[in-house]
Amino acid sequence: MSDSKQRFTFKCYNVIHDCLTLGT
Repeated sequence: MSDSKQRFTFKCYNVIHDCLTLGT
């Protein structure tokens, strides 16, 4: 379960990073 949660967080961060890159 821990692995699943970590993966979700990683995905969330990736999306945010992508949004920031696009917004900049």
